[in-house]
Amino acid sequence: MLSIFVPLEDLPVVPGDDTNPKGVRWIDHGDMKTDAIEIRLLLASGQGPALHLDGHHRGATRSAVVDGFVLTNGEVVIVTATEIPLRSEQLRQLAARREEQRTAVSEEFSLAPSLGPRFAVPMVDYAGNRCIWDMAFTLE
Repeated sequence: MLSIFVPLEDLPVVPGDDTNPKGVRWIDHGDMKTDAIEIRLLLASGQGPALHLDGHHRGATRSAVVDGFVLTNGEVVIVTATEIPLRSEQLRQLAARREEQRTAVSEEFSLAPSLGPRFAVPMVDYAGNRCIWDMAFTLE
């Protein structure tokens, strides 16, 4: 299992994103300042539960299976998305990590939000599993 977390406030606003292209279904989002999206990749090898949506234990209100596919060895990958609220301690940790990353960047590297610079922070999730936080250097 691999989880990639993205704070909602780190997601850029895309002009014209409110249109509905064929085959795309948008879902409402929660609080842009205090919620995050967890994108989870699960590998189902035929042993144990293939799908484990446990976001409701963390206060999640929205979970969905996004996609799935079969690998050449017959194992199945399932991709899920869950919106979760962040606790105040998590928000403080993320703010500290953002500041650490900002101060470590060379002056030649532009942090302009319009360019979309991002960084990945390896952390440990609520269940003790390794995870990655995908974050923006700056917020608009």
